Amino acid sequence: MHGVSLADNPDVHALSRVLFGQTHRLAVMLGIARGPKDFVLSELAEGLGFQNLSSIQDPIRDLELSQLITRLPKVANKVRFRRNTSLAWRWARELGQSLAV
Repeated sequence: MHGVSLADNPDVHALSRVLFGQTHRLAVMLGIARGPKDFVLSELAEGLGFQNLSSIQDPIRDLELSQLITRLPKVANKVRFRRNTSLAWRWARELGQSLAV
């Protein structure tokens, strides 16, 4: 489904629900895996096509609790995170490739 944002991709949603029980976790993981090691939460959400940060709060919370990402100090009042080293990011990219997204 080329041209459809990860936020709106029904194939990504379906696989994410099967794997994680959350509609947007896979999209968030793909965005993090494909992006820079350090990222701003609002920029991640916008880049993935999410209109509201609330759409990705649960996946971000769970990724932080599982130590796949680490919260960094705010800069210019922006919430920032760092992607931690893990094979989970490679797996997310592989899943994205299998869906051709």
